[in-house]
Amino acid sequence: MPVRQHEQVFLARGPRRDPVGDLAAAHAADRILRWRWWSPDELSAATEPLWPPQVPELLAAVRENGAPTTPVDLGYVPNEAAVGGP
Repeated sequence: MPVRQHEQVFLARGPRRDPVGDLAAAHAADRILRWRWWSPDELSAATEPLWPPQVPELLAAVRENGAPTTPVDLGYVPNEAAVGGP
């Protein structure tokens, strides 16, 4: 059965740092298989699914023009759009 949900993604800038402590149990409970930091080039070249699939283009626009002053509404994005990357 298809599921629609409304996502809100917040943009923030801060220092790059790794998680502290043993998070294996918390990640397992949340079904997080792995995490990593991505460079802009890695995001643009990603072959694995990204969500939202437009994230490389959205972040490129932020780097070029600065953060948007109003929320960006992506509208309906079907799950199929994320398969295989952008």
